[in-house]
Amino acid sequence: MKRQLNFLFIILFVIIFAYLLAPDKEYTDRIWVLKGISVAAPYRAAVNEYWQKKQELPEPGDLELEKMRVQVDFEKTAVDSITIGKDGPGSVTVYYSTKNMNSAPVELNNTRIILKPGPAINKLVWSCEGTMPEAMIPKVCKKM
Repeated sequence: MKRQLNFLFIILFVIIFAYLLAPDKEYTDRIWVLKGISVAAPYRAAVNEYWQKKQELPEPGDLELEKMRVQVDFEKTAVDSITIGKDGPGSVTVYYSTKNMNSAPVELNNTRIILKPGPAINKLVWSCEGTMPEAMIPKVCKKM
């Protein structure tokens, strides 16, 4: 009987410990958005390179991404597509869809994150805004 009681206490301890260490939903939802922002890094780099060369932000069609070999793997993300310049000069817009990712949060479906560049001294400073619920927008967006 004592062994069974000890075993039950151990099981109870493991369950409580696992519950305390499990991330909350807001945290895991933000990770899905962060994946999309990180997938957009080559696009941001292309905008930065364009700005360094011309000292202006590209409009839609100014960047020939196929020639620049911007290749992005959307697998294991909820990213549907990425565009440059549709939401303002140099903006990088990440479109999310959960149609191919059943584990992604439903609230992320048909939303987007817009990464907007702003010229600073010899570099671009990025900010972002999203169309998803405010709790899903990563804190790093406000500090980019």
